[in-house]
Amino acid sequence: MTSRRNVNLNKELSNDWVGRVRKWKRQWVPVDDKPPPGKKPCMLLKWVQTEERVHPGPSRHPHIVPVKDLSLVPGTDSEALGRLPHGGAAASDCTGGTDSMDVDGGLMMGGGTASQGGGVASARRPAVGHEDDLDDEGLMMRGTASQGGGVASARRPAVGHDDDMDDDGEVQPLYGGFGLGLHGGLMMGGGTASQGGGVASARRPAVGYDDDMDDEDELDGALREEEEEDEDQEEEEEDDIDDEEDDDDEQQQQDDGGFHEDDGLERGVIAGGDDDEVDEEDDDDEDCAPGLAMDANKNCQPCTLGKYCLGGDATVNPTNAEDGCPDGLATTFAGAKSQAQCFTKAGYGRTSSKGSDGKVSLAGVLCDVATYNVGSNTAGCQKCGAGLTTATNGSTSASACLAPAGSYLDKGIGKLCQKGTYSTDLNANANCVPCPDGITTAAEGSTTAAACSLALKGYYIDSANSTNAIKCPLDTYQDQEANVTSCTACPNGWKTKETGATGVAVCLAPPGFELVDGATNITACAAGSYKADWNRNPCVACGTGLITKEAGSVSKDACLVPAGYGLTSLSPMVAAPCEQNTYGDSVDRAAVANARCTACPADMFTMDTLETRTRNSSEYYTAESACLVKPGWGTTSTTPQECPVGTFNEGKNRSPCHHCGTGWTTVAAGKTAESQCVVQAGWKLAADNIPAPCDKGSYSTGGTEVAPNATCTPCATGYSTQEDESVSNDECAVCAPGYGGALCAQCNYGTFASGGAKVGDACAACASGSTSRKGATQSQQCYSTLIDARNDVFNLADEGAWADNAATTGIACGAACDALDTCVMYKFVVNEAGQGTGKCSLLSEVSSNPSHTVGFKIGNGDDYSVWGLDQSVGAALASQPSSVADEAACKDACTAASECEVYVWNASGTPKCTLTKSELEEASISMFQVVGAKLYSDLHP
Repeated sequence: MTSRRNVNLNKELSNDWVGRVRKWKRQWVPVDDKPPPGKKPCMLLKWVQTEERVHPGPSRHPHIVPVKDLSLVPGTDSEALGRLPHGGAAASDCTGGTDSMDVDGGLMMGGGTASQGGGVASARRPAVGHEDDLDDEGLMMRGTASQGGGVASARRPAVGHDDDMDDDGEVQPLYGGFGLGLHGGLMMGGGTASQGGGVASARRPAVGYDDDMDDEDELDGALREEEEEDEDQEEEEEDDIDDEEDDDDEQQQQDDGGFHEDDGLERGVIAGGDDDEVDEEDDDDEDCAPGLAMDANKNCQPCTLGKYCLGGDATVNPTNAEDGCPDGLATTFAGAKSQAQCFTKAGYGRTSSKGSDGKVSLAGVLCDVATYNVGSNTAGCQKCGAGLTTATNGSTSASACLAPAGSYLDKGIGKLCQKGTYSTDLNANANCVPCPDGITTAAEGSTTAAACSLALKGYYIDSANSTNAIKCPLDTYQDQEANVTSCTACPNGWKTKETGATGVAVCLAPPGFELVDGATNITACAAGSYKADWNRNPCVACGTGLITKEAGSVSKDACLVPAGYGLTSLSPMVAAPCEQNTYGDSVDRAAVANARCTACPADMFTMDTLETRTRNSSEYYTAESACLVKPGWGTTSTTPQECPVGTFNEGKNRSPCHHCGTGWTTVAAGKTAESQCVVQAGWKLAADNIPAPCDKGSYSTGGTEVAPNATCTPCATGYSTQEDESVSNDECAVCAPGYGGALCAQCNYGTFASGGAKVGDACAACASGSTSRKGATQSQQCYSTLIDARNDVFNLADEGAWADNAATTGIACGAACDALDTCVMYKFVVNEAGQGTGKCSLLSEVSSNPSHTVGFKIGNGDDYSVWGLDQSVGAALASQPSSVADEAACKDACTAASECEVYVWNASGTPKCTLTKSELEEASISMFQVVGAKLYSDLHP
């Protein structure tokens, strides 16, 4: 509690104070410019917060806006002057009441208790912790409180933080509360959201930490009991509130020097007046606030971690000393204010009891076996899960809860080990230890390995090693869980499918075996029957006409349809031989639904049908190859067909129709022999008795069965067919090559026709400067009228045969030769002046009885320009042909010799063939003339 004392307002005061967060300065400020008559001005001593922080770094409460220049309204109680950081300044005559400032800068405008530096408020004045809680007129906003906490009056609620409010600004249930009581309500260890602030009402206590709540969000332990006690006393307290408020008002008015809050004056410190000093009370009455304890220097310090401080009180705690928590309990932060803030140590639980005086006290209890507590909470010891326990007392976590021997841990509970398993000690295993394979225990919950002593069914204990179980061998069984050392043999020769048989019921006849009535042992199924499974049933017969390959068949699939047979019935199963244009398989096949006889393809028949008889008993049709075609028919890639014209087949086979051969055909379809083949139309039978096609320009109507041979008939002169192998004269409807015009006449010199043109189309003209023989058939037979010597000139044996011409240029010289049908060639010698002029000489043909026939090669011997002369032309080749019989052979020799440009045939006397070429001669050129009528091909058609 805070003592009152008088203060001399003019004494020297400290103007600086270091708060918990920022530094402060203070100064006197006049409040009223016009004081009442006879009174000095009322002065207000203001604390002003600076921007300088005491500790660098971010604020512990960044959401709180620091108070800036908040005027404190001091009362007559002013222990903060010059000494304490929790107060304002004292004044006289301004107003009464007790005020205090929060360390973080809030203004407490009334009586009541507050946490962490909150002020004391009157019964009718609310406590305000922060300027954000004030409205525009500086009055407290209803329902709000500050970081520093504070207590509201009996008529105004206090809330620890905005988070404690709902959307309408009302207090949320169980968070915060209303301050009911004589002087602002009771602080119960801090309200929700605020740091130690908040107010507990008579019905709703303030909760400071989550640890104060149980799993259902209800108050834990002693707090819950105190809540129930408060509810019982609420009606009595409410009856006393009005009287207590009246008493408080009277007392407050006296403490304020006779001023009442309704006087309309702003509360403050009055500097001046009749008396300059106020009597100061003795400092010995100072007490520490809850959460603080006094040290040796008479300073209040935060309560030590692990302890709590109720605050100074002349009766309860006159020494302002710390109190220790009960054994097993401790506070978890410095500055704890009550025993309610003593939380459990690890391994202890917290209990509460109510004394005869009605007060609740707490105690710590060491957790028993099978319980635990993690500490730092208000709960009692927690029980381990069902079937779990702990090794000792005082366990500190759920992980200390273990499964006992004979159990295992499953999802937080202990379960007995199943038969065939065991555990020997406390454990956290998810499974018990299994017995060796084939061994089990007598019951659940076994705690030793020795409990694994019984052989499972299908096993026996190894007589040499009791921890080893062996599966019963094949054809034996063991049907008990017992300590046995052998298995029992199956009766009647029955077998077991696997080792480890668990009873005589699994002693069976294997597939392919049966126990015949009256027999003592099982035997194999007879041929034509089968048995598919392990059982004691008899074998099953396959069906009529069906077979098996051997005795002891194990499947219905072993029932086979014989080769050449097919199923005729499925129920009962019956098979019969295939006949009358059907066939079976070539091998025995499985007796399935599709194992029937297969019909021959269309237009194919089995031999019994083709020969119109009954199938022989030894005759089986086992494949499609038994299906044959009739005579005059043949097979194809799809279905059989009648042999078309030009083919034949004798039938009763699976062959395709045979072709008559190139140039042969038949006069009709469905022929059965090669002798029925004749020469086909458009062909002829050549001298070698091999058919040959008729060429263009001829046709053939083909042979007959009476006259199988044929010949080709030529079209009329000038006419031709479009293609080879023409079959009638009607196809002679186009002009032949080298013919054209209305009557398909032969093409003249300088024209050509390739043939196939319709009647009436004229022959095409050769290009300008070129000519051709008569009846030329293509443009390649049009040759230039003047052709260069490969070298320079063709020299003559008699150079005097050259005749001079008036032409002075090479072009004019060539034109002069081209203009004369008798000009064989020209020679042009360029003048030395080198201006393109020179001498032109022409060589003319000998028109009467020439001694030499000279042929100039065109191209590579495609044709020759042939002239009559009395001398040789050109230089003779080094190699000459011998024994040349005629001009044609001489020409062919020149064609064969690539060097040859001219052949010279001398028919006078002894015929002689000479091959020559042109020669190099500077400044001279020579060209021979081509005339259509002088072409070898025209002269020798």
